[in-house]
Amino acid sequence: MASSELSAEENISQLEELFEVDPTEYGSELIAALIDMSRNLITAGRFDGAMFHASRAVDISRQIGFAEAESILPKLAAVLTTLGTKLATVDRISEAIAATQEAVDLRRQLARRDPEAYQHRLAASLASLGTKLATVDRISEAIAATQEAVDLRRQLARRDPEAYQHRLAMSLTQLSNQLDCAARKAEALSVSLEAIRLFRSVAAAPGETEEVVLRGLATALILAGYEFRTAGNSVASTASFTEAVDLLHQINDPELEMQTLYALAEACEYQENLDDADNIYRRMLALSNQFDDGSN
Repeated sequence: MASSELSAEENISQLEELFEVDPTEYGSELIAALIDMSRNLITAGRFDGAMFHASRAVDISRQIGFAEAESILPKLAAVLTTLGTKLATVDRISEAIAATQEAVDLRRQLARRDPEAYQHRLAASLASLGTKLATVDRISEAIAATQEAVDLRRQLARRDPEAYQHRLAMSLTQLSNQLDCAARKAEALSVSLEAIRLFRSVAAAPGETEEVVLRGLATALILAGYEFRTAGNSVASTASFTEAVDLLHQINDPELEMQTLYALAEACEYQENLDDADNIYRRMLALSNQFDDGSN
């Protein structure tokens, strides 16, 4: 253990003793020290220790009450959010969900007190929680979290479309995918079409060429393509896949472009447009050759 870490642990131990004597006086200071330690352990990749200290900070915040801990809770929520993201990257999904849920709970309290300051952060935490829940097939819970994120971002987008419209579109795309997984196909298609409309609106703004927006539009179009196909609308399915392929080519995502070309070829075959399907397979072959050339 490095001397700085040892010193920090000793400080926490001292604050723990003082906290036992006077929780009101030392609770916030102890939470702050635990947050700093958790943040440092996250940076070092020591996630078990980071989770231990963050969880202890949450316990103390509950013990002393929201009013006493309010000033330090935004930092605690931020650390838990970072920890949830890091844990997910190393496939510790259950722990990632637990950390993200704690962040949601804290930000929900903060948003009740000051919606303007914290509502957008609560929406971000809910969207992250929905993604993680869907990863482990907890679809109904994922839908609930993502729907709440959509509802919050819809409110935010009404107040400030430029800042939040694309985030609303991203959450709608996420919700559509989860609804599709739950076999709620008609709802999924409706949500995808709303996402597409929003992404088009954002992309049409003067000077708006951000890759994240074009990628979001492509993703929503791909979802709609599959959903149209399930609904038996092969013409709309083909049109959606075609536009998505063009966007993916524009932003230079050959891997996803290849996958979408395959879906487009299948759609053409279903419509018995065999010449079009053959041309698409040729395009896929050319794209595959580019992969091979790039790897040499």
